[in-house]
Amino acid sequence: MRDIVRGGYGDLYDDLTIDTLLELSDEPIRPHCFEQKFYMSPLHLGAILGYSNIVATACNELGGKIDAPLGMQSDGTMGEFVTYDHCSPSYVMEWIILKNMKAILKTLVEDCGFQFRWAFHGSSKDTICKRIFELSEYESNPRWTGGILEEDYAFESSRVRRRMRSASAYKEQMKMLDYLVDLGFPFALLFPTEVKIEELEQLQKAKKLETRKQNREYMRSLNRKDREAIDLASEMASSYNSLKNSEAEMLTLCDYYRMLKKKWDGKESQVARLEEFEALDPTWRAERRRQEEGGSGEEDSGDESSYGSGSSYEFPGDY
Repeated sequence: MRDIVRGGYGDLYDDLTIDTLLELSDEPIRPHCFEQKFYMSPLHLGAILGYSNIVATACNELGGKIDAPLGMQSDGTMGEFVTYDHCSPSYVMEWIILKNMKAILKTLVEDCGFQFRWAFHGSSKDTICKRIFELSEYESNPRWTGGILEEDYAFESSRVRRRMRSASAYKEQMKMLDYLVDLGFPFALLFPTEVKIEELEQLQKAKKLETRKQNREYMRSLNRKDREAIDLASEMASSYNSLKNSEAEMLTLCDYYRMLKKKWDGKESQVARLEEFEALDPTWRAERRRQEEGGSGEEDSGDESSYGSGSSYEFPGDY
């Protein structure tokens, strides 16, 4: 592999090592075009390009660093080469999942020790969740379209076509979810705070969530994390139910949440490597920062100012 890397980049770098940051493209940056040029180590570059053999060899045989920095040039840096620490593994993990590259994902997790925790945080988690759970009527990425062919819906109406494409892509999305679970993806990364389904069902049975006002008051009584859990579960349930042909086939929020969580039954979750890779774990760093600043980590219970009428979930009933 040293010969391959040196053959492709040896003329550009005098002191070439397994952790040398290599450019993803040899195209020059055009001025005033807001373009960016990225540089990665052979390990990360091999993952982005889909070469499992390069990833495994760079990591396990040649001692490539999992936490090698990310290099960048852009108009914003006036063409100056700058590096960013502790972000490449998270970027690579997110890219691999979004591009539905299962073979590389398995190599990163099982052979190289990459952690799902590095990617499932903040806006990256939101992006990945949308990719896996949100419906797309016009899925264009061939890795996500599933097995449907144009001739399958050639003589259908536009509405039926959209529905068929969505259903096919959703099946592929669920395959990725199952694959993540099999690789040890922890349920707690998806739902750091679990949905209180027993409490919801008791309130619904007591008819205390039948009006919009009752819904808002209940949601405002929860802390931010509980509200976020309900919002996320409701979005997932909405996508699932929109593909059903009748109301009888649809699931309530609580039933969908049970069905989703059941996927993790009997599965072993990935063990966090915090001490070894603490710098790569944004969630852990944020918790450490709160502790150092003397924060309790408790969330506010919320009131009208912190929770309005824009929730993505409304409990059924007369408004």
